[in-house]
Formats: sequence, C-alpha cells, structure tokens
Amino acid sequence: MDKRIPVRTCIGCNGSGPKKDLLRLVRQIDGSVAVDTSGCMNGRGAYICRNMTCFEAAVRRKALNRTFGRMFTAEETDALRNGFEQAVRSVE
Repeated sequence: MDKRIPVRTCIGCNGSGPKKDLLRLVRQIDGSVAVDTSGCMNGRGAYICRNMTCFEAAVRRKALNRTFGRMFTAEETDALRNGFEQAVRSVE
C-alpha cells in the first residue's frame, strides 16, 4: 500500500510541491500572521517555497493580502520577511 504525499501550492510562484518542502504562514486568532515552522499551528494557512524569491513575489503580487483577507503594513511585512528568512536559514 503506497502512502500519498500531501501537495500544496506556493502563493508566490503558484508552483506545487510536497507539503514538507514548503513553509507555512498562518493567520492566528488575533489576526497576526506568523511563520509556522512546525506546520501544525491553528489558523488559516498558506504555503510558500523555501526561498526569498517566492516570498518577495507573494508580497509584490499582494498574494498575502488576498490570502489572509487583510492589508499588511510595511512594518508587518518586514517582520514577516525577517521571520521567513530565519526559518529558511534554520533549515539549510
């Protein structure tokens, strides 16, 4: 019996890949968005490839705003960018 591998779509490049190869962003109950390195936090989630090119594409295309249903300030985007960079570096 073969086991199915969950596939998710990156909101930056619209490419698909195995769930474990993407980083999850999650909107928490208080409305803030954080990087979910464990992949199991509660809340609305979205996936991005583990590279800054896809993150920047998501910001440029306003995919974060659409996905999470709110506008991000420059400070919030910078904080999310820093958290994403740290998560990418910790895996490498």
